[in-house]
Amino acid sequence: MKFLAIATALMLMIATSQSRAQEGAGRESSKQEDAGVAKLVGTYRISAGERNGKKIETERLADVTVKIEKKVITTFDKDKKEFYAASYELDTKEKPWKITMTATIVPVADKGGKDGKGSKSIGLIEISGETVRLIYALPEGEAPTEFKTGEKQQMFLLMKADKQQGQALEQPEKPR
Repeated sequence: MKFLAIATALMLMIATSQSRAQEGAGRESSKQEDAGVAKLVGTYRISAGERNGKKIETERLADVTVKIEKKVITTFDKDKKEFYAASYELDTKEKPWKITMTATIVPVADKGGKDGKGSKSIGLIEISGETVRLIYALPEGEAPTEFKTGEKQQMFLLMKADKQQGQALEQPEKPR
């Protein structure tokens, strides 16, 4: 009987310590994610792009701006109007980080007439100084495993905009 009481107490101690260790790991992971988001926050210009394994013409990207905030990525056209936005979550446990974006504003409806709001895109994101690389799956595409596009995947190279350009984008127009 004494053995059973000791064994039960020992199991409770182990379970409690494992629970505390998991909570600590969760807090550490959250701190890593917060630090990652802080590095990403800013206004960017798209300097290059690729879709389905082919380069996107530079002229199509010239006046496009991307604003990354704590939980949202928004893309603006040359007239500073939003044409794509998504909430996002990061997994910063490994490099490159994994990103899951959920569309909140989409530019056009698909062939079936769906507007794409709520659709999820899974991808990878990497930051190096003033540069961000983002690759993700388009609808019905497979999540990328490297920074090279395949079928139904899209990738962008983002360069941090200078402060003067960033200030001009502080109050963009909302879509009507």
